[in-house]
Amino acid sequence: MNKKLIVIATVGCLLAGFAVGLVVRWPFSGASDTGAAALLKSPTKGPDDPLITIIEISEFQ
Repeated sequence: MNKKLIVIATVGCLLAGFAVGLVVRWPFSGASDTGAAALLKSPTKGPDDPLITIIEISEFQ
């Protein structure tokens, strides 16, 4: 393949991804404090029977 074509395709994909990100305002729009954006602002406790349990093991020396 031609190197120019590869560079143009890569730049085009990056610009398209940036445009889609602007349209959907990923990850959150920040317009309101409801939904998932509100959950990120304070710690919460999940259900009593979660699908996944994360166990963190650390050592402080």
